[in-house]
Amino acid sequence: MAPYPPVRTAAAATYVPRPPYTAPVRPTSPLMRAGQVLAVLFCLAGGFLGADWDAIISKGGSIEEARAGGEALGYAMGLAISPLLFSALFLAWSRKTRRYIPFLGVAFMFMSAAGRAGESREEVDRELSQTRGIANAFMDSAGPNVGDGSSSAPPESQAAKLVWAMNRALTEAPEYMREVGGRHGIDPDSLPAAWGTSRYMAGATSHPEVERYWQGYQAYLADFREGFVDWLKSRAEAHAREAGVRSGALRAYVEGMNRSDVDVAQMESLAWADSTASAALAFHRFLVSVDARVSYDAEQNMAMFDREADLERANALQRRVENAVEKLNRARQAERRRGMQKLDSLAVHLK
Repeated sequence: MAPYPPVRTAAAATYVPRPPYTAPVRPTSPLMRAGQVLAVLFCLAGGFLGADWDAIISKGGSIEEARAGGEALGYAMGLAISPLLFSALFLAWSRKTRRYIPFLGVAFMFMSAAGRAGESREEVDRELSQTRGIANAFMDSAGPNVGDGSSSAPPESQAAKLVWAMNRALTEAPEYMREVGGRHGIDPDSLPAAWGTSRYMAGATSHPEVERYWQGYQAYLADFREGFVDWLKSRAEAHAREAGVRSGALRAYVEGMNRSDVDVAQMESLAWADSTASAALAFHRFLVSVDARVSYDAEQNMAMFDREADLERANALQRRVENAVEKLNRARQAERRRGMQKLDSLAVHLK
């Protein structure tokens, strides 16, 4: 009888199962390794170029600056790492494809940057279109009511935010103009009701409000010339901060405005507006001086001058006013054309 349990032979005891076949993994070449390092560095550089370095390296020590620096640093790291993480979702499952993660990350970063650039161009175009409308309304009259030509919510891209900030400042300009006019007792939007009528010409002494208006208008122009540029810059800077323009871009924006050769105080249209006021005052004062020799013809609705010399002088002074107004309108049209050209240049620069 055989013993239990059965005894196995030596041959049976030496059997070892064969492991499954695995393809050999080739070692990464130095050229591939260098490319991977460069790709990762490119992603890091792309991320940090999109951040606000002034906030990151701020030395002010305030809580606000520290928070801004932390937010900017986090934004930079997010821009740098997110393409690599996104690439890992596709390529990390195989040892053969992992080596290509940095390169796919660079591709994703390029696509993301292209998308952001396209959105930025669209926003800039939209804001510049609104700027053109505001500028046209602004140049149409001495005291325009341009309305709220800028969108209430700021755009996303930094370049469009800067244009948005200037648009907001320009829409507030008519209120500033009325405020300055109020300091001098006038409304820049409207002339005295009697101005230019035949009854006024026949009785200028009865309309002292005409002289007060033109004197106040000259004072208003001087005040406006002195303060408007600084006011516009301060309002644009305030709205840029409101829109969330990063500190580095904001500093460059303000310095660019300060270096700008576009000084509203030197506009030709302001000079001709002052000439118009001077001519209107001269016309009014002459009519006052000859008031006793001028009568009103109600049937013909005309001012009748007793002396031919007075009539000729009045006509000459009236033509002087009309010529000044015509040159003022030409100056405004020239300013509009130059402004549109500068906007076109700005559009190219921002894109």
